[in-house]
Amino acid sequence: MKLLNNYPEINNLTHLTPPENDFEAAYLEARIKEGRLYPDEIVKQLPYLPLEHPQAREWKLRQHNVKLLLEQLKKQPKSSILDLGCGNGWLTHQLVTNEEVQVLGMDINTPELEQANRIFASDQCSFAYGDIFKATLPEHSFDLILLVSCIQYFPDLSKLMHCLTSLLSPGGELHIMDSPIYAATQVAQAKSRTKAYYQEQGSSSMKDHYHHHCWEALSEFSYQLQYNPSNLTNKVLRKLGATKSPFPWVIISKP
Repeated sequence: MKLLNNYPEINNLTHLTPPENDFEAAYLEARIKEGRLYPDEIVKQLPYLPLEHPQAREWKLRQHNVKLLLEQLKKQPKSSILDLGCGNGWLTHQLVTNEEVQVLGMDINTPELEQANRIFASDQCSFAYGDIFKATLPEHSFDLILLVSCIQYFPDLSKLMHCLTSLLSPGGELHIMDSPIYAATQVAQAKSRTKAYYQEQGSSSMKDHYHHHCWEALSEFSYQLQYNPSNLTNKVLRKLGATKSPFPWVIISKP
């Protein structure tokens, strides 16, 4: 990707900003204890996992969601895509749907980024380490920005939205998927659950890097719900065992 040409490389991975260790260390500790740092042979198969794998059910949801996303992109093709918080790059790789698409996967998780770069990098699929608030990416660089399973790792959702919408080209879209967004009355209980989870897991420092965002943080942005898990039909279908996400799919469009 041309916009990466002037940045340094460390271990063959482009660095948009200098390495930082605070979040990364806590995050990787939690991922290891959860069994979510996968070997190359598993990452190459994602979002498909063997049925006997302990995380097979959640990846079945991701299979469903990525299918819906790719169907959406067929209807409204995008030529330049940023997959922020890309981790091991499985989704970044899936987004290369035709020869005109250029996709950048970006994160501050060095081991998984290096894995993504090793497995999936191509002429159309690039990876870079970088703090989105410190990286000097040109405005209007992307037609589509994806935040999949990652907004909870950013402390200020409104600040993040302002930063990312400045990187969208006119008519571009920002999609939030696979992350919880709460009503204000739900936050205290959610924080308590998160604290208990990480303490039980033995990685209590991660609780300081996991944030609980409210719908109010998106109030100044014009957004639509592509999928609403609170819809009564979707609630019933989930209870009946249908492959339906418990998280919303939010789209913010730039005029």
